[in-house]
Amino acid sequence: MPRMRASSAAKEYNLTAITIGSRETGEKDLFITLFSLEQGKLHVAARGTKKTVSSLRGAGQLFNMGECQIVSRRGSDLLTEWTPMQSFPGIKNDLRKLSLAGYIARFINETAADGHADPELFRIVENIFFILQSNSNYDIIKLAFEWGYLETTGQAFETGICVSCGNS
Repeated sequence: MPRMRASSAAKEYNLTAITIGSRETGEKDLFITLFSLEQGKLHVAARGTKKTVSSLRGAGQLFNMGECQIVSRRGSDLLTEWTPMQSFPGIKNDLRKLSLAGYIARFINETAADGHADPELFRIVENIFFILQSNSNYDIIKLAFEWGYLETTGQAFETGICVSCGNS
């Protein structure tokens, strides 16, 4: 009787994601950290991304948002397609905005659990990046992000109750 072999078919899935980190893994490859609407934070390999003609080149640049196709593999998932949606040029042309966007990306990178979808938090990050492009109220934008993060993770304190007496 012939032996049955397990299927090694790779699973493909599509995401809407913002690049929040990347690092080189070879001459032309990158390991990219994405924050996605559907799966939260995830790490993917992107082969040939640093080639000037690569269609994946935009995925390797911080603060770019796009639709991506990922192939699930044993080691790390592989980014196979990237369709740009927004590159947030207003952020990338201003050092203070770039610094604040970097703070937000690092904050998400260090606090979000891998593979845990949080659509509300994704929308907050997306909206903060849109606002940051054309607004220079850095302290207010930073506070709005931090408060939004606390709200979505259930860590915000109640503002409608008196600390002393407990009444509204």
